Parts: sequence; structure tokens; C-alpha cells
Amino acid sequence: MYQKKTYGFICLLFLLLSAVPASAQDGGSDSYDFEFRGESLAQVLDEIARETNIDLIYDPLLVKGADTYGRFRNQSVNHILQAVLSRHNLDYLTLSSGTVVIIKKAAETPSFGSFTGKVLDSRTGEPLPGASVMIADAAGGTSTGRSGTFS
Repeated sequence: MYQKKTYGFICLLFLLLSAVPASAQDGGSDSYDFEFRGESLAQVLDEIARETNIDLIYDPLLVKGADTYGRFRNQSVNHILQAVLSRHNLDYLTLSSGTVVIIKKAAETPSFGSFTGKVLDSRTGEPLPGASVMIADAAGGTSTGRSGTFS
């Protein structure tokens, strides 16, 4: 009889524990509520860091004179940081230690287009076929044709 009661109690305990929401099981919530009504960006970042328990660093000159407005309900800290920082042309990266570092926006929208030219030998003035042409900060390059031209 004792064995049946124990088995029944264990089954009941298992059913109750399986009904607990996953967010409560993992030890905490990853959603936050914030409302900012013209506070300085420095104050906003400090409040986010304090309330979310993250290590956050930034250069005070990056946030100087920037005011922040916004209402966030049930949002992740990543979403909140992206929204707040994008309004000031800022971004963030997370170091392997977990520290969040505020930076200037890393890159603007890529520009596309074409670039043409001709490569000549500086001594003879003759076209240089097969010369490698690379553009700084570009992912690739090209080489010149028979007449020293590239595109």
C-alpha cells in the first residue's frame, strides 16, 4: 500500500511540475518593460544595465547631448538596446565575457555601382594586361583585359 501512495505522489508531482511555464523553470524572465520620456541616453543606458543586470560600457562622448524617448513592453534587452541605439546612429556588440560595448554604427548601407579605368605602365605608357585591380574596403577585385582596361 505504501508503494502505491508513493508512486501516486510522484506522478502527481511530475504532472504539477510539467505544468509550470518554461520561463519560470529557467530561473527568470528575459522580457522587460521600460518607458523613457526625454531622459539622457546615459541615464537610459545606466537604467537598462541596472534593471537587466548586464555589464555595459560606453564612451560618454558617444552619448553626450542625446535624449531618449520610447516605451517598451515585454521586450528582450537586445530589442530594447537596438531600438534605443539606432535612433542615435549607435550600435552595440557583446564581448565573449558578456560585457555589452556601445559603439558608433559600424557600417552604413553598402553602396553599389561600377568603376572603370585603364592601367598603364608608368615608364612606357603601354597598357598592362592582366594587372590585378583591388578597391580598398571591397570584398573583391578584378584584372585588366588585353588593352589594360577594367570594369
